[in-house]
Amino acid sequence: MTILLAAVGQDAVFLAADCVTNTPVDGVITSRSTQKIRIWNDRIAWATGGYAIASTEIESALPSRGTIGLLSKKVVEISKLINARMRPAAIAQGITPPDVFSIVAGLKANGAPCFHGNAPSLDQYVVADKPGQFMALGTNTERVHQIATQVASRFTGPGRPLPCDTWALQTVDRASKEFPTSIGFPIDMTVIRRNGGIQRLRVTEPQSLVPSIDWLV
Repeated sequence: MTILLAAVGQDAVFLAADCVTNTPVDGVITSRSTQKIRIWNDRIAWATGGYAIASTEIESALPSRGTIGLLSKKVVEISKLINARMRPAAIAQGITPPDVFSIVAGLKANGAPCFHGNAPSLDQYVVADKPGQFMALGTNTERVHQIATQVASRFTGPGRPLPCDTWALQTVDRASKEFPTSIGFPIDMTVIRRNGGIQRLRVTEPQSLVPSIDWLV
């Protein structure tokens, strides 16, 4: 499974994902670490959770250019096809179908930061473009969003940017204790800024993060 996190600031958007991937083989769950965040056209990052094959299959079907809205729509379209194809096999193996969910984060055509959060199986679609908005999707979306909100409340306030590196680390750390087979370290983080440039970071364990103002959003 996965946990995905996103946040919008005045001039930047943040996306994070844990790196745990679980694959059922003959009824046995095998885990491995994988890169879940993909970059599209140097101004948009996206990530999926659910089926391990989703990101590769979706990436091969994406258009070569377009807006963040177009990209998000295409990600949802392919996610639904994957869900429909994979669900019978998951049920046959006695596994709750880990339907695909996604976050697409980046810049609009006018340069404004935003993200699209998509959970087709929950009929949940969110477009966030106001500073201070954030989201968590995951193994249990209701619970991981609750954790993310609780952690964010320690840092947020009127006019205060969110220290996204610390927020993501503490959220994943707490979520991994509740869902130890589905969520865990390392965490990949990406921030995309209005004035250009994409910054990336991998945090291998909770103690390895050195908080930085570069991740204030």
